[in-house]
Amino acid sequence: MKKEVEYWANEYRKWLKSGLRQPDYCKQEGHHLHEFKEQTRNARREGLVKGAYPTKPIVKSEGFVAVDIIEEERAPYCRIEFQNSSSVSFSDKSSLRCLKELVATLMVT
Repeated sequence: MKKEVEYWANEYRKWLKSGLRQPDYCKQEGHHLHEFKEQTRNARREGLVKGAYPTKPIVKSEGFVAVDIIEEERAPYCRIEFQNSSSVSFSDKSSLRCLKELVATLMVT
């Protein structure tokens, strides 16, 4: 039993060094993926292998470009400007309805 756990701990280390995805490594080595996962999990539980997965990316890709997403400023649905250069903007129709209700309430009191 101990030899089997040590075998899978060694296979786990070999997989980490290979840089392959687990399915690709298992196919290359002739392991069933489910068995590899279960047995290497047992080896980690026994403390023969530290950590769960590598922290570095396994797949290196080229050709990707960094993209910055800049949120566009949308024109307000409605904007009220006052003589003193102050303004009030409403982003959508429902905000304007709230203003209408507020004004109606203030007019009653």
